Amino acid sequence: MSVLVLVKHSFPEVDPDVPARKWRLSDEGRVRSRILGEELAGYVLDLIVSSDEPKAVDTAEIAAGVLNVPIEIVKGLHEHERANVGFLEKERFERSIERFFSARQTWFLARIRRTKRTTGFRRP
Repeated sequence: MSVLVLVKHSFPEVDPDVPARKWRLSDEGRVRSRILGEELAGYVLDLIVSSDEPKAVDTAEIAAGVLNVPIEIVKGLHEHERANVGFLEKERFERSIERFFSARQTWFLARIRRTKRTTGFRRP
């Protein structure tokens, strides 16, 4: 059976003067990437696929080095698009993410309600 393991990049070195998509890993992020490689050793992995963001490539290269597997870098594969958003302090960034997911949940619940009325959807 094939297995897909999804992993987010490790901790970046946050620099407000550099766009987030260009951040590299912090020292702690590099240490954690080695630990990630050790933890992933429990899986049989043929390949690690990474976005082209430096922090993701750094994470993939370090973990792949521990696992002795190749990596493939894929342009356009990233967590979210932040090119049009400047640097946000941690608290402001977290509030904006909370608002986003709160709005998404409201939309999702409204969609379920509409679906329930039109299709007879019922909870088990």
